Amino acid sequence: MNVQLVVPERSELALDELLRRLGSATPLSPFHPELVEFVDALSRSLTSGRELRAYPEIIALGYWARRASVLGYQRAFEALGSEQVLLAPRGLVFHVPPANVDTIFMYSWLLSLLVGNVNLIRLSARESPQVELVCSKLAELLAEPRFVRVKSAVAIVRYGHDAAITEQISRQVDLRVVWGGDATVEALSAVPLHPAARQLSFGDKFSFSALSAESYLRADADLRRKLGERFFNDAMWFDQAGCSSPRLVVWCGEQSACERASAAFFAELESSVEAKHHEVELGHAMAKLLFTYQAALDGRIRAQERLSNELSVLTVDSLADFDRAHPGAGLFFVAHVRSLGELVPFVTRRDQTLGHFGFSRSELADLVGKLAGRGLDRLVPLGQALTFNRFWDGYDLLQEFSRRVYLEV
Repeated sequence: MNVQLVVPERSELALDELLRRLGSATPLSPFHPELVEFVDALSRSLTSGRELRAYPEIIALGYWARRASVLGYQRAFEALGSEQVLLAPRGLVFHVPPANVDTIFMYSWLLSLLVGNVNLIRLSARESPQVELVCSKLAELLAEPRFVRVKSAVAIVRYGHDAAITEQISRQVDLRVVWGGDATVEALSAVPLHPAARQLSFGDKFSFSALSAESYLRADADLRRKLGERFFNDAMWFDQAGCSSPRLVVWCGEQSACERASAAFFAELESSVEAKHHEVELGHAMAKLLFTYQAALDGRIRAQERLSNELSVLTVDSLADFDRAHPGAGLFFVAHVRSLGELVPFVTRRDQTLGHFGFSRSELADLVGKLAGRGLDRLVPLGQALTFNRFWDGYDLLQEFSRRVYLEV
C-alpha cells in the first residue's frame, strides 16, 4: 500500500516504509529550542510572502505561530506539571483534518509538535491554493539542515478512501485526532486503535453571536465600523463553513432597540463585504437562495432581507424549535430576546462558540453557570471566533497532546 507524501518532500512512498521512518524518529523534548525556532521561522515565512496577502487565513496562522505566542504556550504547558507530575509527549499522533477549513490542520499539528510528538497528517484529496502554499513553505523550511530532527518527526500525506491504510496507521498511533462532520467521526471511530491509544473527536458544531442592542446603539460610528469588520472576519472566512463561524445573530434588549441595532449592524457588515471585495461562488449563492425560499415556505422566518448576493438576513420569531441547518455563504438568522438568560433553553451540546458584544464578564459567566456544561465551549469577543486557542471544543489541547507521568520518590 502506497501513499502520496506531500511534506517533507513530494513522492510516492510505501506505507510500511513511512511508518518505519516515523517510528524511528528521535522525539524532541517539549518546547525544545529547535521546535520553538522552527515554529518561529514558519511564522515569519507565512507573514512575509507577497503571494500570501490574498489569503488572510494564512496570515492569521503566521501571526498565531509567532515566537511570543509559542513562549506563552510554553509557560502554560510548564504550569501543567509539578514535582510529582512530569509531562511527556504521547508519541505518534495521527491528524485527520476537515476539507472545508484549509488551515486547521496546521494549528493541531503545531501544538502537537511543540509538546514533542511525532505527527502524521492526512490531507483531504481536495486541493486548495491555501494548503498548497502552506505545504510549500513547510517543505522549504524542513529542507534546512538546522531542522533535520523536526523533518524526521512529521509526514503530511494524501491517499484515497482506503480503509486498509487508515486501519494500518491507526493500529500504530498513540493518539488519533479527527476533525470534520459527525459522519466522519463515526466512520473513523469504528476503525480500531491500539488499546493504549485514544481519540480526540471534533464533530459537527453550530456557533452564533449575541449582542446587546443598547450597547450597540450607544457605540460611535468608528466602533460600529470596527465591529462590522470584526464580524466579517468571524463569518466570511471559509464561507461560514468553519465550526466556529457564526450563523445566527441574537440581539438582546427591547424589541425596537433590537430592530434598530440589527439594521445598522448589517449595513456595516455589507460595507465591509464591499470594501473587501468579497464574493460568493455562484453555486453557493444558488444553494443559499433555495434554502431561503424553503425556509419561507416552511414558515420558519417572519422577515427576510437580501442586502446583496453575498449577504442575506432572515429574522425568526422565536428560537423555540430553531433548526440549525444552514447553507453558509453569507446567510444569517436573526433573533431578538430580552436578555442572555433567555438563551439557556436554546443552547445544546452542539453549540460551540458564542461571539459576544456589550455584556459584562459576570453576565457571561452567569450564562455559563446556568448552562451547567450543556453547551458552549467558547465565549469570545466579536472578531475572535476563528482565533485558534489551546482550549477547543472543551479540550485543553496542551494536555491532550501530552502524557502525564506520576513520579514519587
